[in-house]
Amino acid sequence: MQVFPVVTKAPVIRIAEWHTWPSDAPVVSLDGGYGWTQYPRATQELARARLDQASVAAVVKGFLALDPVSRNRLRLPLRRLNAFLLSESLSDQAIEAGVALESLLSEPGDPKEGIAHRVAVRAALLTEVELGARKSVSKRVRDLYGLRSVAAHGADLDEVIRERAPWGVEGRFRRPEAIRQVLDDAIELIPTVVKAILRLGSFPEYGSLDLRPDVPRGSDQAHEQGEQA
Repeated sequence: MQVFPVVTKAPVIRIAEWHTWPSDAPVVSLDGGYGWTQYPRATQELARARLDQASVAAVVKGFLALDPVSRNRLRLPLRRLNAFLLSESLSDQAIEAGVALESLLSEPGDPKEGIAHRVAVRAALLTEVELGARKSVSKRVRDLYGLRSVAAHGADLDEVIRERAPWGVEGRFRRPEAIRQVLDDAIELIPTVVKAILRLGSFPEYGSLDLRPDVPRGSDQAHEQGEQA
């Protein structure tokens, strides 16, 4: 279920939980017991997401086909993607989306400097073929990472939507439409990167991605050429 948001662009929501415990469990109860918890978020008005069975099956198949290391590595960004889609706070959304993207495009040993540039270049090389399209992806990633940085440094993005002047928000992100545009785009951007990794069958060695405007390893075109061969 954790891969569903990659297809539906909607969160997986827990409706309720049921708990039971034996009489000798170290809890305050008499002769065992039970209980259940309902999650208020599940009862709110949310847009229903239609499931395309073929698309869901392809994503699940790709996830299960990953090598164990890549599968475990992908669990964090998938959780963060779901948290992003569930969150009602714009600042939380920006942070969750930024963490999801960075965890998809980072690897052990990366330097701490130049993160935004490195993640943008890797996303572009992984997902696109043409130079113009790669530049577009790079800009989209930089925009998301910039918004994430604003939120992570303490700015309340919801205050912008309320047309107030929040502390720490400067430039284009003082406009509500700019914030919404970046977050709406993240709903498409993050699943695109996930699907590219699934098509590869593992996380790529990012240092080996070719800088030339050629066919990247995780693109749809590369996948189709591989099937034809």
